[in-house]
Amino acid sequence: MKRKLSVFSMIAAHTLGKVFAILLLLPVINGILFYRELGEVFRPLYKILDGRQFLLGFLAVFGLLSIVLCSALRDKGGSQNCLLNRLRMSPRGIYWNHVLYNSLCYLLLFAVEGLSLLGLAFWNRQAFPASYNHQTLMLDTYQASLLHVFFPLSDWLSWVVLAVLIAGLGICTASMPTMNRRGKRSISPFFMVGTVAFYLLLQFNSNAMFVDGKIIGLISGIFVAVLSVFAPLRQEVSEDA
Repeated sequence: MKRKLSVFSMIAAHTLGKVFAILLLLPVINGILFYRELGEVFRPLYKILDGRQFLLGFLAVFGLLSIVLCSALRDKGGSQNCLLNRLRMSPRGIYWNHVLYNSLCYLLLFAVEGLSLLGLAFWNRQAFPASYNHQTLMLDTYQASLLHVFFPLSDWLSWVVLAVLIAGLGICTASMPTMNRRGKRSISPFFMVGTVAFYLLLQFNSNAMFVDGKIIGLISGIFVAVLSVFAPLRQEVSEDA
């Protein structure tokens, strides 16, 4: 267990500061966009949050985080590669630790987005207290398409899709540096990031009610993740042989 924690800590040390900076950037962007749209006249929350700029802001931060995670531990034939080879853990173990770390980073990103959108709902209530009670606040937030995408409440299928996409992002972004250290290329992160972006856009435009879009996102995420995880594990087998 200590060995696994040491490997996980070493992986986190390369990007943790940047990841936290990106996570702090997301609510700041949401707050600025919300302040610009708030105005002095009451508008229902869902009409504000359903502005495309909030989704585009998240996609920009999401892309930035993906670049940071894909760039970590890319050191073909260098000192970083030698250090990893000296660890008392198989390349497969190092890879799965990297997958876990990246998946947790994406989980935090999606959680921060959902919590920041909920925070904007309470901000709107404080700005116009006469227009809200507990029931109207709940109805207003429930109608916000973007909030429902990240916080689907009783929509269990959306929770499953989000879990698969987050795990797939962790797998794909860990596969790229793993393959790079072995002198290979991996383009799976581009497909997975594109899949997630397409899913979010599709659900946002359909008020998070498009069941076929959820199924497409689920199948696509599983397909890309399986292809991505197969390449580094197969490479390890061929090296051992």
